[in-house]
Amino acid sequence: MDGTRRWLRWARSSGAETPHFDFVAGETAAALSRAATETLVPVGFGLLTCDTMDEAVARAGGAAGNKGQEAAEAALRAADLLMQLELEPDSE
Repeated sequence: MDGTRRWLRWARSSGAETPHFDFVAGETAAALSRAATETLVPVGFGLLTCDTMDEAVARAGGAAGNKGQEAAEAALRAADLLMQLELEPDSE
């Protein structure tokens, strides 16, 4: 948990005070989008943007649900749908 707390402290301090968080989040989202587009493999992206540890806990399995799990499940549903579409016979 100590590593997680250090990361959350860094991410929080990088948030409003500097553009680092926006840059990292934006570039990560762009790279994952390119990877999904180029490989046709669905990619889940569940980055939490929290100001406090309480917010992080709430979004990582607490009162607000588990946002990482939701992102993973969405990617798996998309992959399943793509597989189903590939298996359907041509309708021509």
